[in-house]
Amino acid sequence: MGLSGAVGAFFAGVAVAQTDYKAEALSDIEPLGYATFIPLFFVSVGLNVKFDGLSRDWLFILVLSVLGVVTKLWGCGLGARLSGFERSSAHVIGAGMISRGEMGLITAQIGYAAHLLRPDFYSSIILAIIVVTIVAPFMLKFSIARANRAATTH
Repeated sequence: MGLSGAVGAFFAGVAVAQTDYKAEALSDIEPLGYATFIPLFFVSVGLNVKFDGLSRDWLFILVLSVLGVVTKLWGCGLGARLSGFERSSAHVIGAGMISRGEMGLITAQIGYAAHLLRPDFYSSIILAIIVVTIVAPFMLKFSIARANRAATTH
């Protein structure tokens, strides 16, 4: 169909999940994925990262990192608010979603492999995804502490 392997694999998983073989497939595939394919994917991402242009692209990396945090925090928080969560709980949900960068890594890898991303932009994007992933637990800890303070004052 012309879609990426990641999208095809996702739809294959959705199809198998609708059958009686879901539990068997999951118990057979999950250990193999965690032991082999997932580490190999991260190795392939790392092999394409080049550090020589990163000092030149620091502003680009910073902007991408800030956008990665803010858009997930506000976007997921807004979705939680629209679903009826209180403001502090919505903030925790938004903060909890910040670190979800796997699809970004997959998309960047596909774009790089298809020669849609220059190597320096690829490396900057990967670094921004890593920065956002590192910032996420701190944001979540802050959000949970803030929600706990709000709960005890009410």
